Amino acid sequence: MARVYNFSAGPSMLPEAVLKTAQAELLDYHGSGMSVMEMSHRSKWFDEIINNTEAAMRRVLNIPDNYKVGFFQGGATQQFAMVPLNFMKTGTADYLVTGNFSKKAAEEAAKFGTARIAASSKDKNFTYIPDVNGIDYDPNASYIHICQNNTIFGTKYRDVPQVDGIPLIADMSSMICSEPVDVSKYGAIYFGVQKNIAPAGMAVAIIREDLLGGAAKGLTPDSLPTMMNYTTLLNADSMYNTPPCWCIYMTGLVMDYLEHEVGGLENMKKINAAKAKVLYDYLDGQDFYRNPVQKEYRSMMNVTFTSPDADTDNPADSVFCSHGAGYLVKWDEVPARAHVSSGLERRLGTAPAAGQTQEEDEANARRRRASAYCGTLEQDKELLAIFERTYGKIKRRGGVDDAKKAARAALHTTPAASVPAAPVPAGPDYLLVDGYNVIFAWDALRRLADGSLDAARRRLMDILCNYAGYKRCVPILVFDAYKVRGGAREVEKYHNLYVVYTREAETADMYIERATHELAREHRTRVVSSDGAEQIIVMGHGALRVSARAFEEEVNAVEKEIREFLEE
Repeated sequence: MARVYNFSAGPSMLPEAVLKTAQAELLDYHGSGMSVMEMSHRSKWFDEIINNTEAAMRRVLNIPDNYKVGFFQGGATQQFAMVPLNFMKTGTADYLVTGNFSKKAAEEAAKFGTARIAASSKDKNFTYIPDVNGIDYDPNASYIHICQNNTIFGTKYRDVPQVDGIPLIADMSSMICSEPVDVSKYGAIYFGVQKNIAPAGMAVAIIREDLLGGAAKGLTPDSLPTMMNYTTLLNADSMYNTPPCWCIYMTGLVMDYLEHEVGGLENMKKINAAKAKVLYDYLDGQDFYRNPVQKEYRSMMNVTFTSPDADTDNPADSVFCSHGAGYLVKWDEVPARAHVSSGLERRLGTAPAAGQTQEEDEANARRRRASAYCGTLEQDKELLAIFERTYGKIKRRGGVDDAKKAARAALHTTPAASVPAAPVPAGPDYLLVDGYNVIFAWDALRRLADGSLDAARRRLMDILCNYAGYKRCVPILVFDAYKVRGGAREVEKYHNLYVVYTREAETADMYIERATHELAREHRTRVVSSDGAEQIIVMGHGALRVSARAFEEEVNAVEKEIREFLEE
């Protein structure tokens, strides 16, 4: 099986040698007859695992003897609260905000005292690190907190703050074990293991012993929640409760790999520097992509870049645009504008352009709209091929002039007056769905899209497959890719569903309008879209329309019927 290279910030790839060792020991760890995932954390086998893991980490990171090492469930985000709960003795701490996670850490600390923003690089969108030697630190601060490497913004500290009497606490989640670290410079280091070390589910804290035993101002150590108290957990050697056994085991394997296979963190730094150089040399040697980070603060572990056109970074930015009137919906405005009554007014262009009369503006709008249909019956070979391969030739009754007339008529048609001109003959029903319109109209799909737009697309495809199979219709799902440079139209067959990705300069609206112009004359055709102007156009072609919200209710009803049938 070919291995996939995962460039995600985390969970990240693990060394293949480590995975093979874990595979070999999965069913029987060292003659125990058990997997590590099955054995008691009080057993002699796990006692060996956790002790060896800590010892190996101490060697790899060169951790001084006066520091304790703790293994905790969860991730670095939980440490955002544990740090101030345990260390903010004076009621205040200095935070250097250089990205998303340091900002979140400061916001969490503010719940327990004063999280003073001593410095920030927000003024330049976190593309640099403030000069740590030029900051006016609060002498009363309990500690100084930094995120030493910023995952999202691709920056890294060259130097770290060193202030007499004020401990430095660092989130090193995205750079731990990538290069040597002088642990003695820090009062505490913490990190989630999923980015550079082990599977997700564990955080590690390395804490200087003299910092233990305290609590945030106004609290006592005994009043801290037990599982949020560093002292309780570290004094029990991470065994106060059942620890994340598998993560500890995998961490030990990776430490062994770094120590014996890589040859230590000095060699690991050379490897990472070489890989980063390849990426940065490429970015600096071409004109399309741009790395916004000031060179002296570039991260070895997180290489960021942008394109010159923000729309190409996210082709869904304009999924609800109205090109006929030159209206563009930006990515962050999509949820708010997906279902607004003013969409029709924007499409029709009620306000004339500068220097134009109302009549001239309306005439130009009609010409622009009508011109979109010129020649489309000859050009859309891909669309016709879908149906002709399955259902035979489609008889054409009209040409370009008919399309122009339909477009003109649609512009002057109101929803109340629009009805199909005549009953359609018997035959297969067609369902055309504006994909992104539906995704951002349905709450469940919109939440899914926040994490992965591809996952939302695939979920909608599965829903339509089930719906179409039950309703016995021919579904066509259209996704808008008009901003993808050089993009050609693509048609994908997904079970019983046809998925269309529009070509460059072609919106989903345009494709659906042309398809309905062709299909609605011979077949019963429904269009799912909440675009007001789009609805008028397709109704003018003789198609039926349903809003995205109404279609969601219809789909839910169908799914309920299917479940009831299966349960009988």
